[in-house]
Amino acid sequence: MKADDSYLQPLLEGVKQYVVPLFQRAYSWKKDEWAMLWKDLMEVYGTEEERDHFFGALVTLPISMAPVGVNKFLLIDGQQRLTTVFIILALIRDLASASDTMLATQIEELFLINRFEHGPNRYKLLPTQADRDTFMHMIDKSLLATDGQIDNAVEYFRARLQEVHPETKMPLDLNHLRITLLTRFSVVSVVLDPKENPYRIFESLNGKGRRLTQADLVRNYFFMQIPEVAVQNKVYTDYWRPMDQALGDKLTYFFFRYLTKDGKWVRQDDIYDEVKGRLGTGKPDMVIDELKTLNRFAGYYKRLLEPTHEPNQDIRRRLERLNHWESSAAYPFLLAAYADYAEHRVTSDELVRVLWAVESYMVRRFYCRVPTRPLNRIFIAMHKAIKDKTDFVAATQSYLAEREWPSNGDFLEGIERTPLYSSGTTKCRHILDALEQHLTKNHEPVDLLHERITIEHIMPQTLMPQWQTELGEEWKTVHSTYVHTLGNLTLTGQNEPMGNKSFEHKLEVYQESNFALNQSLAKWRHWDGDTIRKRGRELGKVACEIWKPPGSC
Repeated sequence: MKADDSYLQPLLEGVKQYVVPLFQRAYSWKKDEWAMLWKDLMEVYGTEEERDHFFGALVTLPISMAPVGVNKFLLIDGQQRLTTVFIILALIRDLASASDTMLATQIEELFLINRFEHGPNRYKLLPTQADRDTFMHMIDKSLLATDGQIDNAVEYFRARLQEVHPETKMPLDLNHLRITLLTRFSVVSVVLDPKENPYRIFESLNGKGRRLTQADLVRNYFFMQIPEVAVQNKVYTDYWRPMDQALGDKLTYFFFRYLTKDGKWVRQDDIYDEVKGRLGTGKPDMVIDELKTLNRFAGYYKRLLEPTHEPNQDIRRRLERLNHWESSAAYPFLLAAYADYAEHRVTSDELVRVLWAVESYMVRRFYCRVPTRPLNRIFIAMHKAIKDKTDFVAATQSYLAEREWPSNGDFLEGIERTPLYSSGTTKCRHILDALEQHLTKNHEPVDLLHERITIEHIMPQTLMPQWQTELGEEWKTVHSTYVHTLGNLTLTGQNEPMGNKSFEHKLEVYQESNFALNQSLAKWRHWDGDTIRKRGRELGKVACEIWKPPGSC
């Protein structure tokens, strides 16, 4: 290892290329980092004294130091900073091309490209595949809109370059700005010995800059086990990148659910260590096989998160319903169960019934106020406990029944008394939608997704004097106790016109409604606490039919 003080200019001059290894993350700097760099640049730009700004360390590993051709370095640390420098230089070049073609040409041929090289060797920086096309198009002054972070950085710095200096209030001198960036931003250039392990160095730098996620570390580990660059590129394109694009910042959570689906508890901060422990210094074929498996399970996980990707209509509906209940604790089991279905160990009908059972379990526990803390361990251990049972559906129900699946009596009492609306409008709407769908079995259903359909409080949230009179002397107690409970809620497309009007006025609207929930209101001539309790019990019994007890799903 050799460390020297330097500046950006000598590190960029000459026929050379910095290659961002596959085990690095894509460009991820955001506005906070861009703003800090721009602030530092403006401070140095605006000072007459020869004051440098320390820009950090750049850690590289020589990978091709030929006497003729491009000298190549793996960029082990400093990718985010160096990529941002290239973005700023490219934008200075673009702005200068209209007024100072010599400056524009100088920046391009000395600091952005290797003039006499072709193909990928032409570029002084070669990012990871995720950013490569966007970066090359930026350097080549051709458009490629991707909505990625490089595009966002370009937009940010283009706007800054067209502003005046914050202190002098004068337009920026592009040549002075170029000189400031290249000759007054100092770095420590750390060049590793070719015999050193770049991954180990990278791993030790995890605490610097934007912290690496567990998914970043897993990616690093996999690709350092595949020494051949051509194989790395193919594996990345075929298996890793589709996963990364599909799941994005949810990739770490996917790894957690994948690693725990078979019953082993793994802390989210230990995902990387767990993967290393399972594979060790695995042979490339072994690592590639694991990546293929991960890629397949990532596709299953995507369907759990976004059921619109699920082709089976019945499974899709059950997943959509289940996702209303913040069911992430169940994902390790659901991931394993979906794999059983995808790999033909479980039928679609069995999976639908299993999903129904899990939904009933989650809904009943929620309204019976059963603590949620044990859910993670319950569902992590679940698939291992039942996978070898002859009847997968019965085994699912039996397993959950032994772990506080509330009875009809407990559920009925819980859903009647719970201030449903206060538990969250998403959950409340899901309950009402499910009740409406169940009650309209033999009727033409209402479009529940219509934007005008909202939750309606029959007894309003704000009481007018007429309502206070109708509720009687205890109107304050009745209102605070029952206003958000199931018995006082319905669905309507006429919420605004009804407002806080009397029950008699609202009843006229309800009687004209297509909602089954509203048509049943016609039998009530008066609305008070007793009426709300009775209607709540009636709807609670319907809820017991929808979210069935063990053995009925």
